[in-house]
Amino acid sequence: MTWRGPLTIGVPRMRRLISPDSMKRQDDTSLKVTVEFAAVERATPLGHWGGEQEIATAVLALIASDFITGETIRVDGGRHLS
Repeated sequence: MTWRGPLTIGVPRMRRLISPDSMKRQDDTSLKVTVEFAAVERATPLGHWGGEQEIATAVLALIASDFITGETIRVDGGRHLS
């Protein structure tokens, strides 16, 4: 189905978090799940689901910069704005 939860990157005093919203897995194809997915897509400002690639991109951005500290990066397609 979907996955939610924060990922902590770095040492405690320089904690950086990735906070993904619901993410779609490749094998979610049942009709019930498809109807639920369509509702989430309509509620997401970017209009589509995220997945592993969006999370990986955010993680790589935090790893690439040691100057970002104490931040939580929301990977949710703008759903927190709704």
